[in-house]
Amino acid sequence: MPNSIEEDVINNFYKKIQEICNTPIDELIKNRNASKGKNTLVYPEIKGSISELKSMLKYISKEGLEQLPIFRFMELRELINPYLDELHKISIQIKDGKTAEDSQKRNTIAIFLTPNRAGSFVKKRADIWKIIIETNTLLNSSLIDKNKIESMFSVLEGNLKQSNIFKEQIENIFKNTQEQSNKQTVNKHSYIFEKEAERNKYQSWAWLVCIILLMIINLKTILYFLDCIIYTDDSQNKIEYGIFGAAIISMISYIIVLCSKNYYAKRHNQNVNQHRANCLNSFNTFIDAADEDRKQIILMHVTNTIFSHQLSGYLSKEIDSGNPNPIFEIVNKVVDGRGVPS
Repeated sequence: MPNSIEEDVINNFYKKIQEICNTPIDELIKNRNASKGKNTLVYPEIKGSISELKSMLKYISKEGLEQLPIFRFMELRELINPYLDELHKISIQIKDGKTAEDSQKRNTIAIFLTPNRAGSFVKKRADIWKIIIETNTLLNSSLIDKNKIESMFSVLEGNLKQSNIFKEQIENIFKNTQEQSNKQTVNKHSYIFEKEAERNKYQSWAWLVCIILLMIINLKTILYFLDCIIYTDDSQNKIEYGIFGAAIISMISYIIVLCSKNYYAKRHNQNVNQHRANCLNSFNTFIDAADEDRKQIILMHVTNTIFSHQLSGYLSKEIDSGNPNPIFEIVNKVVDGRGVPS
């Protein structure tokens, strides 16, 4: 009820209405508490009005009363209560043998039948009926609103289920897209390492060619200066040829050493990058067949392969360091944080 009123007030009023509706008309027009046939005062004159009142009261429901605004509920109660009180008075009124019967009933009959009397049922029944119709109209409207709400709730519930389905589909699409993106990223880096290994291979060949050429030049230089020293009679010239030849041969030999170091460095990088490329090429194969825990382990080993120092056999001072690479250590901590066995 708008601007709600105490529930007890509604309950008490509705209880009085129900008592009238559930009592037969013949019982309402006489003293029901008097001894049978003794001191019973009967009101057959108002039987029609009481029948009409009962038919109107039957359209009143507790739910309808709860829908009324306070001022309309109070107005309805003020309209109906006098007739309810009068019917209660009839039920307890005892016939007085000293007073004429018509005199004793005159006021009650006037309340129900006299058109010009203020507050008579004949005069007020239209107002009562109007508010009763209002209660049923409000009740029906509330039921319609309730049905609309339930219908809207069903629609919203259906939309929510549909949205959850869409959400799952989008999450699956996003997951698949992310997996494909990760695979493409892995393939991209594998390609980069392969190209780098190929570039290192060609560079190592170039350095090898330089070494061979320099060794040939160095050999010819040695033979040339030996020939000059052997076939020169002047000792001063022999010394000069020896010193000059030694300087040139030492310089060429030093360049050969530098080229050799570059050759071995490029061969080392070729092997390392080719190993990284092979590791990434096999990564997708293993990751597709592994569960979540094993995926993390595979990721750790791939990370270790890519970022840790690799032995190739081409460097003269290769050291297998016992300290883990910092990046591998970070990945290891992340994986351990997820509870994945290392």
